[in-house]
Amino acid sequence: MIGTVESVRDVQINLGDITIPFLLVQLDTALGVIPVAMNREVFDIEGIAPGKVIYMSADIKADLAK
Repeated sequence: MIGTVESVRDVQINLGDITIPFLLVQLDTALGVIPVAMNREVFDIEGIAPGKVIYMSADIKADLAK
């Protein structure tokens, strides 16, 4: 997936006693704007900012039939 960063937000989810912090990146792609969750422990997120281009490889499942 290749896209341009539209926005970046620091977000956290609380699951009982566990708090998981991550970035929520709105990525403008050929398929439209896709929200991408990026955990600091898994991704190298230094330099991610609006206007930057990101390339990432992922397995994405979607039902595109209407």
